[in-house]
Amino acid sequence: MIYRIDPCGIVCVLLAYAAVIYADYVVIVWLVSPVYGGTFWSSLHIFGFNVIILLLILSHIRTMFSDPGVVPLSQTRVDFSDLRTLNTRNKKGYLVKNSLYSNDHDSDYVNFQSMTVQNSSDSDSETLLKNKYVGEDWTVCGRCEAYRPPRAHHCRICKRCVRKMDHHCPWVNNCVGEFNQKFFLQFLLYVGLASVYCIILVIVAWLTECSECKNEKIRQTRVMHSICITVECSLFCLFVLAVCCDQMQAIVTDETAVEQVQRRGAYRSYKSKYTLLREVFGTDLNIPIMKLRSILLLIVAIEYSHNAKANSEIGRDDIETGKNYFRGEKVQKACLNLMNHYLMLNEEDLNCWDEEPESFGIINALGLIADELYDEIDFDQLFNNYFAPFLATQSDNSLWSNVLRRRILWVCGVWVSVKFVKSPRDHLYGALLFNMGQNFNIVVRISACNAFRSAIDDFDFDVEDLRPFIATSIGLLINLLKICSEVDAKALVLSTLLLLIGRLGSEVKAYVEPVLNEVSQLWFSGDIFLRNPALSIFTAIVKILKSDSIKICHGLCQILPSTISSKDDADVCLTEDGLELLQVLIENVAAPFPKDLTDLANLLPDLMASQTEYLKTVCQIMGAYLTAKMPEFLDNFAKFISKCFEIMDGVISEAKIAFLKTFIIFVKCYGHVAFPHGYIASYVSPIVQWCFHITQSRRKTAMLTSWIEHFHLGTHSAYTKKLYALAILPWLSIPERFIVSLFPKMMHTLFQVVPPDDSLCSPDDYYNYEDQESISENDQRLRLMMREDPVFTSSLPDEICRSYRHFKSYWLSQGPEFERLWWDDVEAEINRDLSKFNLAL
Repeated sequence: MIYRIDPCGIVCVLLAYAAVIYADYVVIVWLVSPVYGGTFWSSLHIFGFNVIILLLILSHIRTMFSDPGVVPLSQTRVDFSDLRTLNTRNKKGYLVKNSLYSNDHDSDYVNFQSMTVQNSSDSDSETLLKNKYVGEDWTVCGRCEAYRPPRAHHCRICKRCVRKMDHHCPWVNNCVGEFNQKFFLQFLLYVGLASVYCIILVIVAWLTECSECKNEKIRQTRVMHSICITVECSLFCLFVLAVCCDQMQAIVTDETAVEQVQRRGAYRSYKSKYTLLREVFGTDLNIPIMKLRSILLLIVAIEYSHNAKANSEIGRDDIETGKNYFRGEKVQKACLNLMNHYLMLNEEDLNCWDEEPESFGIINALGLIADELYDEIDFDQLFNNYFAPFLATQSDNSLWSNVLRRRILWVCGVWVSVKFVKSPRDHLYGALLFNMGQNFNIVVRISACNAFRSAIDDFDFDVEDLRPFIATSIGLLINLLKICSEVDAKALVLSTLLLLIGRLGSEVKAYVEPVLNEVSQLWFSGDIFLRNPALSIFTAIVKILKSDSIKICHGLCQILPSTISSKDDADVCLTEDGLELLQVLIENVAAPFPKDLTDLANLLPDLMASQTEYLKTVCQIMGAYLTAKMPEFLDNFAKFISKCFEIMDGVISEAKIAFLKTFIIFVKCYGHVAFPHGYIASYVSPIVQWCFHITQSRRKTAMLTSWIEHFHLGTHSAYTKKLYALAILPWLSIPERFIVSLFPKMMHTLFQVVPPDDSLCSPDDYYNYEDQESISENDQRLRLMMREDPVFTSSLPDEICRSYRHFKSYWLSQGPEFERLWWDDVEAEINRDLSKFNLAL
């Protein structure tokens, strides 16, 4: 149940109920009772009119509190920096990633229909939560920040997207959408009946003499109420008639009011009017046809059961009765009704039926309803006894054999993720790879490749079962990639190859050379739409090779400029994958970098200026460049900082944090370089203004006050606490009077964050990796950089003592007024805290 807190809607609902109550009052007191008195007709009219009023109120409440089809919000916030990417991919037919869903199977290509959690069963909700990809017709709503299905529109009053939204009706204080349109039409029907009934009673009352209207005052009051109720009912009749006509036209034309305004007729499904009415009202409008269909389904159904006694449940007499009933005109009429109402076939469907009359056979049904047959079929036994022997035979290249083989492979791909033995699966991999051989038809080989992809993408995948087939599988995929001519087929093979590399990891390290050669040829000679999966394969190979990636660095550096420097919006996906490849390459190549890899940094500042959504990735790449400590890279970093200053005012906080992390790496790596005086300070000054939102004139006071007042409120690690404490101590050397006034609070805050033993984990522990094989060259460089970090090399109590002595000696030399300050009290408190470390001032 939902309810909208809309003041205008609430007022309209109250006015509607007030009008209904007034009509009921006038009918009972001034129309029925004076005319019919206490007769039977009086009770009948009052009862009939109040039944209509009761149905009206119930349908109104149902419409008002029913979910019209609200699209559920994403569990994670939509990243609107990717909105351009999403729209571009939709136009190109790519699939769009949604943080609410999670699955990578071939069902990604199915445009499943969205449903709200309130109006779906448990299985439907699980289906909604399992899918991560939606079809090209899905869009992103920029107002409620949700991924919405086709024909869903945003309601500015409800502030949510509604499926098949027709309009927002203030009289029901709710939207009229896919799930409550039936109740809205019922409400209109009962309003119309009540209005017509009331007008008829007014006419009868005017034509019949009133025995109780002898008093002039009563007669005038009755006339006034009659006029008022006539005007009210007439207006409601006209309103209901117009809205009903509009709603029925929207149903039979399958086009909502919003779509009529937006000219969105492309979404029409061209179904029969009967089917469209059934979709709205949800009931069977033709009971005999439904009964006939049930009988037909019962006769043609194939029941599977492990119990042999089930075969004797249908008696011979029942079968004979069915045979005698379905003869001649009855069968012909039944078939015509089924074809006209349930099997709406167009000319294309009929041509397919003539060419492949067995397309919707038993094998197709076995794959389509695999989930429903989970408890009924032992697929392992079916595969071992029937499918595996057939797949192991050599093909005679006949049409019948190829079609049957292709369908069996498709069924295996479906069932492997539904119900198949977890381990071992070597017999499955052997059968699928055998059908990917050169002796088979190209369609059979692609079907085997698709089934193989589903097998290795299964949750129960075990590397041990596939290890004997690694060389064979990679060789077959490369051969299949060579002979495929269609872009879709090549994309399928590339995705299978990418998934195989990701699953096996370092196991395929010895086989990457032929993969690189073939994918590189495909890059330069293939279709542009194949470049994205090619870049993904390059990225996966670099992650496997680690430091050995230097061997392929030169070839990849020839590819990367064409992806990073692209100015076309259509290549936005290519740019994302290119940046990811560049980042992985830099993180895994040992320093010093080759010249062609270093030169790629010249392209990054221009990319930031044109597309700010790449800022976070570019900052991470620049940070990886900085850890190599190459002096010739400083010119590129200066350009990078200049571009950041230009766009920083218009980006979100996450982008600013990414830039700050990069700048921190720069200071740690190049802090020892003899820069000109004030070089680094010139960059720090605007950064401080961004972080603290302060002007240059008062930035010192604001920074120190903010640190003292707010640092203890947060939860920080030991490293962060010591870093902040070391950063605040240099302030004591600034000859400013506000430092003297804030000094006691500074000391109190410092000793709150100092650990009892001044201990901190070592840099090796700070960058601890459970899987040592996953450590990249960049991780090693970061670990070496941390070993030079003052947080690990200095003692905080010693630094406190040193800074305090310098601070006191300076201010005591400034005159007698500073000798009368709080030195003795502060020193006593500091010594008490330093005693934990066996130190004293």
